[in-house]
Amino acid sequence: MTLVIDLHTIDNTPKEYAVSFNESWWQEDPSGQVAGLASPVDLNAVIYKTKGNKFVVDGSLKGKLHLNCDRCLKQYIEDIASDFRLFFLIGQDGEKLKIADADLDFDFAVDGKIDLSEIVREQIFIIVPMKCLCSDTCRGICHSCGKNLNFEQCDCDKIKSGHPVFSTLNGLK
Repeated sequence: MTLVIDLHTIDNTPKEYAVSFNESWWQEDPSGQVAGLASPVDLNAVIYKTKGNKFVVDGSLKGKLHLNCDRCLKQYIEDIASDFRLFFLIGQDGEKLKIADADLDFDFAVDGKIDLSEIVREQIFIIVPMKCLCSDTCRGICHSCGKNLNFEQCDCDKIKSGHPVFSTLNGLK
């Protein structure tokens, strides 16, 4: 689902948008961190014109994501909630604009159109933590045998590791 907004239609009166993105909307994440939506993600946004060809999008997101734990690789559900503010400049595709230093925080809206669904996707990636953990106490998986250490203990730590040449020394006491 795309939700393209033509900024040319927004005058001095702010426009409000309330959209719910369901689980089937999510596209595959190349990084593999976000496995999908666990519940619909709700967007509430207000778009208004400031001056000239400058626009502001004030929004908030709320929902649940399926994330993959970076330690044990188990999928878990994470609640998300975020407020954001984005700034846009209107320009034509291929047009060169002279941008003042004060305008460096603005994104470029090609032909005056923005896609709210892409903004939501971008905001989800910003919300997701750098290291996704199913819990603060997650013990991960054993690097030798691959057992999930949250559910079972392995004997790999008890076995002395090292170069195979010295393995006969393990028998000495």
